[in-house]
Amino acid sequence: MISDSNESADTYQKLLRKIASQLEDRKHPFRILQHHFDEYVEKTYTANGPPSAAVMAPLTKDIADVVQAMCYTTIYFYNLKLKLAKRSADLFLGVMTDLIVRGSTRKLVMSLLRDELSGELKVFSAQAERFRRIRLDQLKISPYLAFNVGLRSSHKQRQTEGHSPKKPRREVLSRSMEELRKIRELELPNQKLGQLQVFCDSLLREIDDFWDSFDVKREDLVMDSDSLLSLFIFTMIKSEYLDAIVDQRFMDLFITDVDKKSVKGYYLVTMGIAFEWIKSQNFETFSLVPRLSHRR
Repeated sequence: MISDSNESADTYQKLLRKIASQLEDRKHPFRILQHHFDEYVEKTYTANGPPSAAVMAPLTKDIADVVQAMCYTTIYFYNLKLKLAKRSADLFLGVMTDLIVRGSTRKLVMSLLRDELSGELKVFSAQAERFRRIRLDQLKISPYLAFNVGLRSSHKQRQTEGHSPKKPRREVLSRSMEELRKIRELELPNQKLGQLQVFCDSLLREIDDFWDSFDVKREDLVMDSDSLLSLFIFTMIKSEYLDAIVDQRFMDLFITDVDKKSVKGYYLVTMGIAFEWIKSQNFETFSLVPRLSHRR
């Protein structure tokens, strides 16, 4: 029996990855069941033409019911004797969800979300265009996290043999914006959530790289919730990733309760708050300070 001690938890995750890999085989009985569910979704929700927003609730309930049923079926099929705590059970649910929410089912969910959020998408797109010249120092953020070259020049550079300071990149947080845009290239909810974690890790790395070789107190580079929100706002505007609002809702629909309470869940909530900030700001009253660096 596999339980949830540290050692057995590692064994469980390895076993889960192995099973997930086998379930990807198109000839596996699970995939046949998944295909039948896809057909059921098409016949039930699209047979009479484009579905309305009202079908989202019964559709997500159908998905949740099938995911749970397939969890029990897979445990029985593989004769798994698992003593699962909440975290391990949620890992299993996450794998099953990603295997069910694909094909026609995924396309239908995404189509419904785009229809539901069409008004918000227009507002977000217009606001992102209005704020496209925004700078980090105009948001509520520590100057140490705003890539302030002037502030950096006031710090003593550490002399490290064979090491030269990295020049600021042409565009602030460009690497992180690339990671953020990669979310839209992924199809499955837990894949997208994992990439959101990669994006946030990239934010931290770019800040560290900017201050690399300078004598800065580590506490000056600590990111609080306001600073993280500002970085989300900035990168979402600059990355031109307008479908992010749809992907955020898609992830929120299908990630597990444990993930929602994890660090990744916190990032997902921050993403949603960033959308609300961007949509609600009045461009006319928000002071966008013009750049003066090119004036003589």
